[in-house]
Amino acid sequence: MENLSPRSEQYSSPGFLCLPTELRLQIYYYIIPRERVIPVTSPQFNKSPSAKWLHHTSEPDESCDQPGFSYDSKPELSCKPDYPTHCTTNVFLMSKQTSNEALDILYGDNVFRLEIDRDDYYFRTNFTEPNRRRMRFLVISMGPVRLSYRDKRPDGNLWSPVLPSVKRFRIVAKPPDHYTYSRSPEQDMNDWLNYRTPYLQCFGSLLSGNATVEVDVDGRKDAFELVKEHITNFQEVRCRLVGDHLFRRGRYSNGLGVFNPFIPSIICCRAQPFLNE
Repeated sequence: MENLSPRSEQYSSPGFLCLPTELRLQIYYYIIPRERVIPVTSPQFNKSPSAKWLHHTSEPDESCDQPGFSYDSKPELSCKPDYPTHCTTNVFLMSKQTSNEALDILYGDNVFRLEIDRDDYYFRTNFTEPNRRRMRFLVISMGPVRLSYRDKRPDGNLWSPVLPSVKRFRIVAKPPDHYTYSRSPEQDMNDWLNYRTPYLQCFGSLLSGNATVEVDVDGRKDAFELVKEHITNFQEVRCRLVGDHLFRRGRYSNGLGVFNPFIPSIICCRAQPFLNE
């Protein structure tokens, strides 16, 4: 029987790490999914919608030329991989150094989307703290308060390791439009203000002064003033993916458009080596 040990030694040689960093990055960019919108409830990378949909419009938003959220007048929503998927997971198995470098790309070059009411649980359980620290682009959805979430408060231990390193932070905030049973619009609005305020205070205190903060409130003055009270130096944008869906604008205005990011994927965040290191 053929002895495979020399072949194993050959494949374990550090030849890849001898390449210049710039060249290794180009290889990572070719085989690792990037610039995707990843829901934290189901962190599937290689078939998630392109981040180009965050700015899908006939006229580019003023911030479209900045890194993180790109613009394309004809974005592709088919979610087909544009990289060789059979090579993607292999890069995480080569060595600890290549795994760490690849994870920096995987988590640092994708956009992570969460709904503040429920997704902080998945944000904690679906990602290790080292990988949360790698994240650089976050989109936070803050819709009307649900009855079961009125007493929730932000967990500083969850957010404090993440937000100081975030480069671009987007908030989509929608106050309640309709009152609930046996409640007045004023009560619903007070609930929304009381619940969202601690989160905005948390975000405002932890975000770096160098972070680009963007806010979509669909022109609602009450929401704008609340954000302004706790977060400085932000710009208003129209979020083409999350905002249009939450506010029922654009292709969602007729109530028929459905955004479903939960598409089966090959890459799972828990399947990579060295995640707990």
